[in-house]
Amino acid sequence: MDYGGILSTPGTDPYLDSLVRRYKRACDRKKLNDPIIDQCYEFALPLRERPYASKEDGQPDLERLFDSTAPTSLQDLASQMLDDTWPTNALPFELKSGTEIPENAQEQLDRLLSPVAKDIIQTVNNSGFRNECHEALMDWGIGTGCLIIDEGDAIDPIRVRALPLAEVYFDTGPYDTIDALFRPRKIRHCDFAILWPDGNYTEDHRRMAREKPLDTCEVVESACRDWTSKGTEKWHLCVFIPKENHKIKSWEATGDGSKPFIDFSFTRVPGEVLGRGPVMTALPDIKTLNLTKQFVLENADLHISGVWQAEDDGVLNLDTIRIEPRTIIPKAPGSKGLERLDMKGSGFDVSQLIIEELQQSIRKTMFSQDLGPTTKTPMSATEVLERTADRARRLAGPYNRLINELLFQVIRRVAYIRVKQGAFKLPAIDGRIIKIRPLAPITRAQAQDEVLRHVRFMEIMLSTVGPQQTQVLVNAEKFGRWLAGKMGAEPTIINTTIETKQINKAIAAMSAMAAAQGEMPA
Repeated sequence: MDYGGILSTPGTDPYLDSLVRRYKRACDRKKLNDPIIDQCYEFALPLRERPYASKEDGQPDLERLFDSTAPTSLQDLASQMLDDTWPTNALPFELKSGTEIPENAQEQLDRLLSPVAKDIIQTVNNSGFRNECHEALMDWGIGTGCLIIDEGDAIDPIRVRALPLAEVYFDTGPYDTIDALFRPRKIRHCDFAILWPDGNYTEDHRRMAREKPLDTCEVVESACRDWTSKGTEKWHLCVFIPKENHKIKSWEATGDGSKPFIDFSFTRVPGEVLGRGPVMTALPDIKTLNLTKQFVLENADLHISGVWQAEDDGVLNLDTIRIEPRTIIPKAPGSKGLERLDMKGSGFDVSQLIIEELQQSIRKTMFSQDLGPTTKTPMSATEVLERTADRARRLAGPYNRLINELLFQVIRRVAYIRVKQGAFKLPAIDGRIIKIRPLAPITRAQAQDEVLRHVRFMEIMLSTVGPQQTQVLVNAEKFGRWLAGKMGAEPTIINTTIETKQINKAIAAMSAMAAAQGEMPA
């Protein structure tokens, strides 16, 4: 592997030398997974450019693709998980007070955190997050998705980019987590000053920007975690030209949310740098289905076009024969000329059964159409709930990883940028002072199940012991606050404990006044 033209001779910058060595190691580790990634791209993401395509320019190649089950299922999976993680018509999360906040101060802090969460949600929704995240989730279906969230300007506070799996190089650190990313890019010389205006450029770089501004140069953007910094998160970011062993710019980012890239895997075991997605799991079925479809189409072509035979009579020229309407084909007198052979079927065709079975297996592996096809008799509400619960159980592991690795990282990263821009002040979202409570559809379904159990308990209590004993046993105020939290009610519309006590005192005073007025003689 040529490593994009990396020089093997060390330079004068020790940090850059170590960075180049780590980049080489990341390239070597990625090389081990390139064949299976390329196959997944060919059969599940055929319209994506990939470096190992059969065409020299890397353009999409659809000549070997005969079935669309895997691409459509991957699209459905990405759309489904995007809506489950960051829905458009509902709040995806809320910020709540952590475990170290005293109970008497949690309500007030929750009210203060509500507009902060709304600012983060609005910032994300007004950006290109959903478009880019959908693209990254399709890579997540293969193995690992990656997003870059950079600081923007006054019009666009954040800029979100999805990095294709075939173009990024990861490396793991001392705790087997992905703590380094390398992204090689071809940049035009005229764009260097725009992307990195304070970069370190040689005279040759400036000359190329003047004389050949449209020519490109390969640079590598890198981000590496600094584990020597204790008590805080710290990242070293660097842009360098590997061919020249030249560093354009390097800087540091510190604090919770300073991680510039967001990586999230379907499943990934310690020691591996790349995740494993459902496309990899279903790849044998996908390739078998594609080959079966190819054989079926070739057989159909054989039946439609037919097999022909002709006598070699010296008149019939096989090189000039064209089977099309109004064509006159000459033949010698007395010869049979050109005639078609009848194709007899085998009597029992099992290809369609094999195709349907493989398609169902692929859809099941990729969590597509869990509720079954819509052409059959509509299911009952109980069956829908059971199938939805079964889908939640099957997606429990990947969904939890998606919440922790995608949703939480996006929130921390956007909060870091907004604090840096002066939108608000916020301590670290570490679970002790501030915690994130996801409100995605699957999480809401789990919370509603708990709510239904408590509501059923209240109904049984009312029907067995009556409302008075139920009021004695159950604290209505605590139950209402607990219910508001489980249902994701807006904290600002819920009265605090102090406000509730003031209202109860006012009601008691009004009741006493009314009673006193009723006892006064006429």
